[in-house]
Amino acid sequence: MHADPPILPKQVTVSCVPLTSYGFLQTPPLASDALAIQIIFPLVRVIRHLSAYRVCQLRWANKKANALTALVNWQAAKKAAQLLSEREEQLQTLVGIVEDKRKAGLLEPLDAELVYLNLSQIFS
Repeated sequence: MHADPPILPKQVTVSCVPLTSYGFLQTPPLASDALAIQIIFPLVRVIRHLSAYRVCQLRWANKKANALTALVNWQAAKKAAQLLSEREEQLQTLVGIVEDKRKAGLLEPLDAELVYLNLSQIFS
C-alpha cells in the first residue's frame, strides 16, 4: 500500500504588518467586524491546513526513514550471516585437512592439537 502526502493549495499569500510601540498589530481600518471575520477565518483554516500537511509530511518522512533503517539492518544481518557461513565452511575444510594429515601420520597428535588451537584463535 503506497499513500502519497496530500497536495498543498495552489498559493497562499500572508503579509505581516509592523508592531506598534504597544505590541499590538497595526491593521488597516475595516468596515465592520463581519469583514474582519471574512478575512481572518479563511486564513486560520489555511494555516491549520498547512500545519496538518506539515505534520503529515513529517510522519511520512519518519515512516520512510524507519523503513530504510529496517532494510539496512536486515541487509547487514544477512551479509553477516553469509560471511559467518563462509568462515564456517573454511574452518570445516581446514579441520578436514588436518584430520587427513593426522590419519596419514604426517602430523603428531600434539601438532594436530596445536593446529586446532591456532585455528580456534583465528576463527574466534
